[in-house]
Amino acid sequence: MTIVKKTIIAVCVVSLALLTSLYFISNAIYLKGFDKIESQTVEKNVHRVTEAIAAKVDALNTFCYDWADWDDTYDFARGYNQEFVDRNFQDETFSSSDINIIAILDTSGKMVYGKAYDFADSMEIAFPDDFMDIVAAQGLVNPADMDSGVSGIINISGQPTLIASRQILNSLSEGPTTGTIIMGRFLNTTVLSDLATTTHLPITLAPSATVQSNPDLKGVAALLNTAASVYVRAENNGYIAGYTFINDITGNPTLLVKIEMIRDIHAQGVKVIGLLRLSSLVIGIIFCVAFIILMYKILLTRLTALKNNVNKIGSMGDLSVRIPVIGKDELSKLTGNINNMLESLEKSEIKRRSQKELLGHIIANTPNAVLATNESEQILLANRAFERIFGADEAGIIGQQFDSLVQLGNIIPEFRAFLDSGSMNLKKELQYNYQGRKKTIIASFTRASEDVDKLFFMILTDVTEERAKQERLYLTDRLVSVGEMASGIAHELNNPLTSVIGLSEVLAEEDVPAQMKEDLSAINTEAKRAAVIVKNMLSFARKRLSLKQCTQINRVVEDVLKLRGHEQSLNHINIVPNLAPDLPEINVDFFQIQQVFINIVLNAEQAMVEAHGKGTLTITSEKVDDIIRVTFVDDGPGIDKEHLNRIFDPFFTTKEVGKGTGLGLSISYGIITAHHGLIYAKSETGKGATFVVELPVQTENTEEI
Repeated sequence: MTIVKKTIIAVCVVSLALLTSLYFISNAIYLKGFDKIESQTVEKNVHRVTEAIAAKVDALNTFCYDWADWDDTYDFARGYNQEFVDRNFQDETFSSSDINIIAILDTSGKMVYGKAYDFADSMEIAFPDDFMDIVAAQGLVNPADMDSGVSGIINISGQPTLIASRQILNSLSEGPTTGTIIMGRFLNTTVLSDLATTTHLPITLAPSATVQSNPDLKGVAALLNTAASVYVRAENNGYIAGYTFINDITGNPTLLVKIEMIRDIHAQGVKVIGLLRLSSLVIGIIFCVAFIILMYKILLTRLTALKNNVNKIGSMGDLSVRIPVIGKDELSKLTGNINNMLESLEKSEIKRRSQKELLGHIIANTPNAVLATNESEQILLANRAFERIFGADEAGIIGQQFDSLVQLGNIIPEFRAFLDSGSMNLKKELQYNYQGRKKTIIASFTRASEDVDKLFFMILTDVTEERAKQERLYLTDRLVSVGEMASGIAHELNNPLTSVIGLSEVLAEEDVPAQMKEDLSAINTEAKRAAVIVKNMLSFARKRLSLKQCTQINRVVEDVLKLRGHEQSLNHINIVPNLAPDLPEINVDFFQIQQVFINIVLNAEQAMVEAHGKGTLTITSEKVDDIIRVTFVDDGPGIDKEHLNRIFDPFFTTKEVGKGTGLGLSISYGIITAHHGLIYAKSETGKGATFVVELPVQTENTEEI
């Protein structure tokens, strides 16, 4: 037996079993489910009726509150006033407010005024004789709760009545009370008609006395007392009824509420189950037949068509083509998923093209010269800035070999070295010189990818003017720094050192004890060493060719501390060096880095002396990953938050006039940036300042800045 036949038999057997199960389950579950829904609907409608009655009670209580907290009512309860009666107790007041009874009592419970009104005849009727006895018995006279009063249902002269009672207060809801106002609404056919209209349900109310005299209702009442608050029962095949009790003010059942509904839910359930059984049988037969057809024709045909369409799109390479979606089954979903994939690929392609156009626009308009080549060094792209900087025709150089652009000069071997290195990115500052045109160029070389087409980019930034400005700033700051230090050194050290050296040599030539000669020799030696320090400081002012060389960063720090040692001693500055002993050498310009450290140390000294007359400066050097970090921490007054982001701006200073130019940190920032490093500050007002200088461990030792 083939798999197809086995599948057909299995499907038929399973379908027959499902149909049989459906027959029994529909009676046991579905029909009961419809009956349960019908009962729940009846219960909800019963609650709607009771809530509607409660809403009328609340509305009556609210209206009673409006009259109870009113200065006119307050005065009327203390003394009868005919004008108040004529103005407020007209027939229109009762009809418009939907009120049958209004009674005002004084504090002793005696009626000051009372009136009853019949809506049906639109006329005043006799006031109920048992009204005072009933309201007194129900606790409606001077209700204890002054805020909410008392409201609910009572029987007056055998008629159910909605009632509300409140103590009479002034318009500010303040006492003492002058009496009680009671309002009532007969729960008659008019009210029932309004409730039926509101709830769209037929409603019947039976007082407790009527319930006890009717055996059928008495049985319902017994079930309500022992079971749930709502009792539902089918009256016959056409109707279903719901019952519940409404309690009076004292909490005792006073009215039995009954609503009736047509059993359309039950009838619909019976009809649906019959149709379900019939449709299930028909569907089972159709399913078996359709399954055979699908096995032989439809399924195989659609799979073949789907395969052919996918192959066609793949051969055409047109992502805008879509496969027709037929039906809503798994194959349709698969087709839809393929179409969604094609749509995503198409959007990605459109986005890629847009990004390519945007990138081309950005490259064409960027002020930096951009050149792109392939692995064969053939030029693929050049922007207008390249033509402006190097005087090459943008259109004329496309397709040429890179090394044919002789105007690039020494940039050509640098780019070729980058190609040979295999690096993804390289950034260098070069001195460009071609036919007398000297420029400082920052060259950024980038490899687009190692996988596709081997595309290479060269981005050249002309920083000639920027470097010239920096050089002028370097010179200005050196002159200011050297001027400040040299004047102090010349005054404080040169003259005393000359005297010390001369006198020590003269005394050494005299006939003095050997021990004294050794001391004089030591004095002479140390004085000469101090003179050398002064000489080194003065030589710092001389302009030097900026050339990087392998340098131990700790030596730069130590030389700076030697230069400032005397001033720090005079100003009571305590130096705490934490210099790592095993730091590798790095390629830096010794004197430029020295200038950066002197600027930071001078600023720290001045801040601490001005704040405390002394201070502690902690200098730490360490290696973190591929950088050397030097940290300067002082205990001065710190830097204000609003100044912290501006301290590296040229000419920005918080010092007094004559004490600073505002160039020191700006120049320091330029020096560190030229070394491909970082310089930044952290501070909180009153907690000192921290300056951090980070320099890379590996840089090109042939790079000049």
